[in-house]
Amino acid sequence: MLSYMVAQTIMVLMAGSLADRFGRKRLYFMGLVIFTIVSFLSGFLHDATWLIVFRAFQGIGGAMVMATSTAIVADAIPKRELGRALGINVMVVAVGQIIGPVLGGWLTTYFGWQWTFWFNVPFGVAAVLWAIWAMGFQDLNVVGMRKKIDNWGNVTYLLGVTGFLLVCTWGPIQTWNSPVVWVSLVIFVICAPIFFIVERKHKTPLLHLPLFSNRIFSLGILSATLNAVARMAILFLLIFYFTPYWELALWMVIAGVGSGLFNSPNSSSLMNATGQKFRGEASGIRALATNMGMMLSIAFIMPLLANSIPHEEMLAIFSGTVVGINGATDSSLQGFINGLHMVFWVMAVLMLLATVISSLRSSVKDKTLGPQIPQPISSKGV
Repeated sequence: MLSYMVAQTIMVLMAGSLADRFGRKRLYFMGLVIFTIVSFLSGFLHDATWLIVFRAFQGIGGAMVMATSTAIVADAIPKRELGRALGINVMVVAVGQIIGPVLGGWLTTYFGWQWTFWFNVPFGVAAVLWAIWAMGFQDLNVVGMRKKIDNWGNVTYLLGVTGFLLVCTWGPIQTWNSPVVWVSLVIFVICAPIFFIVERKHKTPLLHLPLFSNRIFSLGILSATLNAVARMAILFLLIFYFTPYWELALWMVIAGVGSGLFNSPNSSSLMNATGQKFRGEASGIRALATNMGMMLSIAFIMPLLANSIPHEEMLAIFSGTVVGINGATDSSLQGFINGLHMVFWVMAVLMLLATVISSLRSSVKDKTLGPQIPQPISSKGV
């Protein structure tokens, strides 16, 4: 799971930038094809290491789809109807996220884990054919950018983000004293400043920093990141927190409704703020912020719970290899529950902060970015 999420998070910004250059539809089709082919091949693997590698490639395909879908919708729908269209888009993704784990569990139980991958294949083929029929191959939003590739920006971004994500995932799951964590932290600390220096000076950067000078865009990205941190923590931990089932479902529905009410208008606001020319990159930044938030959520959760029960037992519970805590006393079980309560309270504070940050955009006029961002040069030199 983490190999997919890490690869997707790393590639999603690059995919968004490439989409603005070579065409959003092309990247979207390519992502669907990669995801489908890798799903088919993954079912034939018998080695855990290779399965992790293939899951990373699957994450790359998922990043291409994730980074372009919002921009494609924004290109096709008039501004006055964009909120509703993106709401439908978010709803479909949410439904898939709800059905996926349940369906995957059923397939694994009755047909074997391989079918969690093979099941994707016919839907992937259908999605490609449907996308071709609905959109065609031509990208009207491509202006023939003749720009130099931001090589140093790509390298420092890949190294820096990979280091950051390894710190956030390896540390809480394995140990914070691991050489992997410290080396990754050093790589991130070195590469992150270099990346921003390169992006500031490059004429055609991977990340257009002037995008963040627009308060609507920057505050929207920040609030989306905090929302992702809290949402991931709640969904991840509620499955270990058995209240009656109806009560558990009630709180999950309330959390889901809240996220849905936020994500749709927030995405619409972000797409409108950047303008058509940079929607691919903006969509990639939004997806990057969401995935980063989910990764940060893991880094938040584990330390808050680590003091309640032994680390090994906590990992065993999270991985599903045991039910309960072996030889547990009432005090240790209560410690675990107290740890869950602490996480929920911290996430509530984060969501309150996200609400305040998001509300600060209300006094800013909703205008697109443009004059402050260098315009691309077309193939005709216009």
